[in-house]
Amino acid sequence: ALPCSLTGRIHHGCNFALSLSCVFYLLLTSALWNAWSVHCTVTGDIRVNPQLRTTAKKDDFALCKLKKAGMHFEVICHPGMILKFREGLVSDVMDVVVSSDIFKDAKTRMHRSHVDIVSAFGKEDITSCIKEILMEGEYQHTAEERKRQMEEKMEEVAAFICQ
Repeated sequence: ALPCSLTGRIHHGCNFALSLSCVFYLLLTSALWNAWSVHCTVTGDIRVNPQLRTTAKKDDFALCKLKKAGMHFEVICHPGMILKFREGLVSDVMDVVVSSDIFKDAKTRMHRSHVDIVSAFGKEDITSCIKEILMEGEYQHTAEERKRQMEEKMEEVAAFICQ
C-alpha cells in the first residue's frame, strides 16, 4: 500500500475508494472545503478542479450574479477584477474569473446545465455567457472599491459646494 499523494495516509482498496476517502478526509479535516470543486461524473470519476485556489477565505472570491429568463447564474471571480473588466482595464474574461464554470448556486457548487445556459443566453459559447454575466450582473464591491467611490463622491460634493 502506498501513501496518498493528497493526504499522506495509507489506504487499501480501489482507486475510486482511495480518491473518495482522500476527498472526504480533506473536507472533514480542513477549513478549505469550499476551495475544492468535486465533480462526480457518470463514470464515477472524481476530479478536483485545479483552477480554484486552496486558500479559501471569504475575501478571496467575489460572486457575480445575474438573473435571466427566470434563472440565476453565478460566476466566481477574483475580487476587484469585475470593476476593472467593466471599465475596460482587463479584457480577458479568464483573468477575471476563478474558473470557467457557471453555477446555479456557487456556494454549494451547483452547476447550471448547458441546456439552461443556451436557452437563457441563446449562445453556445460559455466565455461570451460569462462576459454577459460580468457586464450585467450584480456583485459586492471590495472594501478598496467602496473606499475609492466614497472618496470620489466626497470630492464631487466638495467641488459642488465650492462653486
